[in-house]
Amino acid sequence: MSDHSSQIQQAEAQAAQLILDARHQDEEILLEEKNRGEELNAKAYELAEQEIKQRKGSDVLVCEKIYEDGLDASEKESQVLGASFQSSQGLASELCDIVIKNLNK
Repeated sequence: MSDHSSQIQQAEAQAAQLILDARHQDEEILLEEKNRGEELNAKAYELAEQEIKQRKGSDVLVCEKIYEDGLDASEKESQVLGASFQSSQGLASELCDIVIKNLNK
């Protein structure tokens, strides 16, 4: 019986050791997963920051382009208005000349 109980104790000790080893492995795996998760989060954060910077950069470029286009359009509009004003001044001058000629008759 002593052999039998000694075998049971050995089996229990081995089982306890296996459980401890498994827990230790689980802890190592969890720690590795945690570290990997932290690395992935850091990488995702870094990529998100880069994306934001790129978008901000492209947004700035778009805004600058819109501003430049607006200036171009504004300048063209000024040119058209100036030409229109000169044209209407010319017409008014011609009308005044016609009125003066008719009055002098």
